[in-house]
Amino acid sequence: MAKEEKPPKKPTKKEGAMMAEIEKAMGDDFISSEFMREHSIYVTVKAEAVRKAVDWMKTEWGLTHLSSITGMDLRGELAVIYHFEVKAVSVSLHIQVPTSHPEVDSITPLIPGATLYEREVHDLLGVKFKGHPNLKRLILPEDWPKDVYPLRKDWESPRLDKPDK
Repeated sequence: MAKEEKPPKKPTKKEGAMMAEIEKAMGDDFISSEFMREHSIYVTVKAEAVRKAVDWMKTEWGLTHLSSITGMDLRGELAVIYHFEVKAVSVSLHIQVPTSHPEVDSITPLIPGATLYEREVHDLLGVKFKGHPNLKRLILPEDWPKDVYPLRKDWESPRLDKPDK
């Protein structure tokens, strides 16, 4: 018999207040917020507002720490999720850009530690971070084919079991 999953607890007063504050601050650029688990919230904003959201979190919440940036192919759109630690709460800031035009403003001018994470997402998924000081390859070799991104779902890995001809 499968173990029953417990519904998530309600956000604490602090987490609820943070969710309400960022919703108000982002205005029309806000899409949603969700309580994930204790000490963890997930906020979605319009892609063109990512720098505005990060700047606001720096100013209002004292944000200084970026844990990582995750990129995902959602078939037709690419998700970029910025993972922050602020006020003892994990804040995941989520945006989506179309696969056909994967551009978003770089947050490196605001959070210098974002530089390597943005280069990684650019290298493996093809998201262009506008205003990044140096989007050169980080993981893939320099001779990797242009516009070929191995973490996109339409990428096909070369078969290693094919006989040489």
